[in-house]
Amino acid sequence: MTTERPSFIVDASLVARWELRNPPYLVEALRVRDDYLEQRISLAAPNNLLVEVSGAIHHGMLTRLITPEQVEVRLEHLLNLEIPTFDNSDLLIPAHRLSRRLGCSFYDSLYLAVTEALGVPFIHADARLRQTLAGRFRLELWIQDYQSPIVGECS
Repeated sequence: MTTERPSFIVDASLVARWELRNPPYLVEALRVRDDYLEQRISLAAPNNLLVEVSGAIHHGMLTRLITPEQVEVRLEHLLNLEIPTFDNSDLLIPAHRLSRRLGCSFYDSLYLAVTEALGVPFIHADARLRQTLAGRFRLELWIQDYQSPIVGECS
């Protein structure tokens, strides 16, 4: 019997945490990353994920969280993750509608639009977005509520 891996839409708040090793929620973010790298889960995002996380990495250098030499290493790591991304052009109108309805930023609503299109949970570590959504987006999964899937059988 084969089982499909759980799938999630992941946002920049989560990916930037594991790339910058930046708390809060770092342990939980690394758990998601490890589950992805070990192929226990699947991740996807709108294609602005790469730009947003790259901007966070660059900002990490400006604030001396990481060195200039570490920026390129982190950017290479980000690219090597190969998280599937979706073209934003198909998401613009649904994202606009979600942003208006939920009162979140347009960038956040791009993640929510992919989430609705695919019908899989949206996992994030953005406290401001969590407060904005306030339980009104049924597929939202707060990082602290993430549970790693159980793999294999007991021996």
